[in-house]
Amino acid sequence: MLLEVVQIARSIQSSTSDYVNFPARFTVPDVTPWPKSLRGRTIQVARVRRQFKDGVLPTAVVEALNNVGFVWDAKQHNWTLRVLALKTYKSLYHNLLVPYEFTVPPHAATWSRDLWGCKLGVAVTNIRSRAHQLPPDRKAELDALGFVWDSHELTFDIKVLALNTYKQLHGHVHVPFEFKVPDTHPSWPPTCWKLKLGRAVHDLRCRGDHLTPERRDVLDALGYVPLFVWDSHELNWDMKLQALATFKQVFGGTLVVPQDFVVPSTAPWPQRSWSMKLVGQAVTNMRFRADSMSAERHAQLEAIGFIWDYPELRVDAGVLLQIKSIAACEFDKENTNNHILLGSSNEDHINAFNDDASSNRIIKANISNTTSDRRDLMELGFLAEENDCGQSLLRLVSRGSAIIAELLRLSNNIPGIFLGSAFVEDPEQRKYLDILFDFAYLKNPEEFENRVNSDTDLLDVDDEFMGNHEDILDRFYQLFDSIYKYIQDFLAFCDQLEKGFFIQHNLANILLNTDGAQLLCEALYLYGVMLLLLDQRIPGPARERMVIAFFRNKGESALENIDEVCKLCRVTGFLPGSPKPAQYPERYFKRFAPPKEVVSMVIGKLQTDDVYLQEPAFPHRDHRSTRLAAQASVLYVVLYFAPDILIHEKSTMREIVDRHFNDNFIITTYMGNVADLSLEWAPYPAARLALANTLEVSNLVEIVKAKMHTSASSIVSLTHFLTEGVLTEQYVLENIDALLDCIRTANVTIRWTILHSRMQETIPMMNHSGDQRRVFDKGTDPDRLVTLLLQTSQLEWKLKHEFERLLAAKEDRWQHCINETCDRLSELSEYFTGEKPLTRVERNEDLIKWFADTSAKVRQQYLPVTFLWLL
Repeated sequence: MLLEVVQIARSIQSSTSDYVNFPARFTVPDVTPWPKSLRGRTIQVARVRRQFKDGVLPTAVVEALNNVGFVWDAKQHNWTLRVLALKTYKSLYHNLLVPYEFTVPPHAATWSRDLWGCKLGVAVTNIRSRAHQLPPDRKAELDALGFVWDSHELTFDIKVLALNTYKQLHGHVHVPFEFKVPDTHPSWPPTCWKLKLGRAVHDLRCRGDHLTPERRDVLDALGYVPLFVWDSHELNWDMKLQALATFKQVFGGTLVVPQDFVVPSTAPWPQRSWSMKLVGQAVTNMRFRADSMSAERHAQLEAIGFIWDYPELRVDAGVLLQIKSIAACEFDKENTNNHILLGSSNEDHINAFNDDASSNRIIKANISNTTSDRRDLMELGFLAEENDCGQSLLRLVSRGSAIIAELLRLSNNIPGIFLGSAFVEDPEQRKYLDILFDFAYLKNPEEFENRVNSDTDLLDVDDEFMGNHEDILDRFYQLFDSIYKYIQDFLAFCDQLEKGFFIQHNLANILLNTDGAQLLCEALYLYGVMLLLLDQRIPGPARERMVIAFFRNKGESALENIDEVCKLCRVTGFLPGSPKPAQYPERYFKRFAPPKEVVSMVIGKLQTDDVYLQEPAFPHRDHRSTRLAAQASVLYVVLYFAPDILIHEKSTMREIVDRHFNDNFIITTYMGNVADLSLEWAPYPAARLALANTLEVSNLVEIVKAKMHTSASSIVSLTHFLTEGVLTEQYVLENIDALLDCIRTANVTIRWTILHSRMQETIPMMNHSGDQRRVFDKGTDPDRLVTLLLQTSQLEWKLKHEFERLLAAKEDRWQHCINETCDRLSELSEYFTGEKPLTRVERNEDLIKWFADTSAKVRQQYLPVTFLWLL
């Protein structure tokens, strides 16, 4: 039976493998091509392997199984395949520095079929982490192959080799950050091909203080000191200074640097500055940081005529684009005022450019020609492609929405093993609980690793777990890392805004712009929503287990932001379905706190303005809370960044509640997520006091009564509009305002009723009163709500199709009317020839009456008195 099963398995696997590898117990599948007589039967493969090891298996059976490639020792077979993979990798890439993410490409002719899809990078990492457990013969086999036990040491040697090669080719080791060693280039050693040398040099500088003295000596020995510059800021300063001096030399005494100017890769530009972007913003930053700049750098800039005191820092695109025409003029070098004025175009300061009259005329002409260009650029709006500030903020908000979408997707697919034993449905999965650790692992990782490594069964379970869950762990970690990067990018944007990086924009004028205010508020709002949803949808203990599992699988060196991700994912004390811990979520929000000024300005904007301009859509005063619902959700989340307002500022909270929550206290915070303010704001004195007015029973009675009346009147109107024969084309066009008002009112009522149906049985902040719920239940009728919902949707559907039909026929009707008008005008023209009567005239009582009345009025006219007096 075993031989028959093995032969069938060989025929199935022949296209992807040269071997037949069975698990310890194999159950024959109930599908073709397995024989029906064998389906469902279990074969003890481990027993057969044990018989072979003991030498009691018949020779004929052994030979037959060998002929089809039966695997007698699964662990040894896996080891053999790994060694084969390493040999193949070395033959292809000339080294064994296998990246962690490297996977053998499928269907690659240079790789054995049994290696297709093998995650070789993961396997190499596991071998290194368990080097002390390898048998001596296996370790010797790897040593003979040239296996890299310490990847950092060999990587450093390769970097030094690459730096030496770079020095031979370029004469220095000032490697640009984006430089990458070319592939298959004869001037470069094969071990260096595709190495991101610029990034590697940057990393060496960042870790300079942690490098051993021997490694620092190796780098310093690359050439004359200080050829390898440890301080990249000092290197950048020297490069910028030389580039400025060369720019001044090339373009004459006056220097205006375009925003997108790139240093040419030709003489006389310094070779190490080739392809460097010399941006006018760099000069602006120098002015802003003048007070903190060293005296030495001050003197260096003044030596080339740098202007420190300049009132208006505005980049004029027209002047910058005309640099070549300015430079083409013959400047009088002796009369030239050697000043550098970058990013300026104010006519009051033209003399600062050059004293030569001819060049002044050129610059004046350029300024006058570009005044309208600048105005056009400003009129393009905050979201124009040329507006770096608007585009940066727009991309940030777009990323935030994408991250939240991924968070919601993944939160619905959390493996139960990460949530705890209570969520594990499959008993086979419980064995993984012993190798899943929380952040306690980080305090003493050796203890936890020894616990796993000392137990052979746990090692197998650990390998099995990583193999089964690696992909989902990678997605979750990428999610956590993306959230952290979003937070950092938002904080970086705020920092750039504060320091004047975006010359034409600051926090105040962004909030004065409609698009800018919406995007800035949403950027901060999405930041808060990410934190809330992360804690609500992926519990803290599950996050910690995921991060540690991924950390153990990848290794610390492969995770760039592991410390920050741990800080983000650390448990907060909150668990879904349990009471909130004290000072939650404000303490959670302070882990990566945004600037207080940004939070304050955003809250002020949301507190007083209609950010989304919804008044035309909801003009009625009773619809105010619906009109402001979107920004009320934003305000609710953003207030957690300023808990002092919720706790202490009673007047501010009273204003917020009166404007946004005067008739509602259950709101949507994000798609599918609802917040009950009577619960969420209960721990905050100022917020609780302000919301108490809304929760008063007398106030709620009036609100429910108004909603009942609105619901009844809406049903009457909807019933009339939906009566057969009412919604004709003419009726729709003449009563469009009434129809839309009915739909608007019905939707507002439906929204309020559905949201507040989630009201608690008792409200804690109102002394656990249950009167509010009783008032709501008494005043609302579920059957009436369903009727209102169905009729509203039916009317919306009918109106939608009527409008679609009207719009589809609009062009034909327009053309018909044009043709009819032209024909009638032509006929009227022919009528006045006196030769042709009007043939298109049909009897029209209205026109008969109008012309008769007009005739009578004409007869009653008399000559004005003033005209008679003149006669």
